[in-house]
Amino acid sequence: MLVLRDLGKRYGGKSALRGLNLNVEPGQLCVILGPNGAGKSTLLRLICTLSRPSSGDAVVGGHSVLDDPVEVRKLAGVALHETLLYEDLTAAENLEFYSRLLGVSSEKSVIDEMLSRVELLHRRNDMVGTFSRGMKQRLSIARAMLGSPKVLLLDEPFSGLDIKARGQVSSMLTQAIADGATILLTAHDPELGYDLGHRLLVLVDGTLVYDREKSAVSKGEFVEEYRKLVGAIK
Repeated sequence: MLVLRDLGKRYGGKSALRGLNLNVEPGQLCVILGPNGAGKSTLLRLICTLSRPSSGDAVVGGHSVLDDPVEVRKLAGVALHETLLYEDLTAAENLEFYSRLLGVSSEKSVIDEMLSRVELLHRRNDMVGTFSRGMKQRLSIARAMLGSPKVLLLDEPFSGLDIKARGQVSSMLTQAIADGATILLTAHDPELGYDLGHRLLVLVDGTLVYDREKSAVSKGEFVEEYRKLVGAIK
């Protein structure tokens, strides 16, 4: 479902990503961990076509981000640090707008179901500019899931969420996987990443330094290995 081929990104003289190669099977949830500046967000922006690779390619559902970006966007739901929400529109209006943009159902029942899943139905007619960071994050995730995309790209989806909201989002991800989606998400917390993922990846200085199935390593072992890789101190 997702293939990276020597994918790289440079900003001036600095390499943000260095020749990444990766093959993600359909229905897999991959968690990308790493410290700030490791290249996690850059990777997601390249895959969703918001940024263009300096070298290599990413292929989503058989479509190259270089040669067929429109088709890639049809397949991928995205929630980045920048929520991409319109603050002068209501929660419902945001979802209706993006539904029409994506060519999926914008019926009231569909919009209300998505808002209900992130517990924002009671705020459906409120301007997004009045929302807290956590509420915007939840709405952004709801928007990413419109139309049941084949691939979900989520940048720190649990950032700013309380325990209850984290549980709701986790349930949404579990359902998306059950429906056949492939998920790539970034995280800072190795324990959370372990709990969420089927496959664990670690980026350090733009280089993929770790790639293992969760079934092959215990949580304690992974946390210890992660700390060693990123130079963290217990």
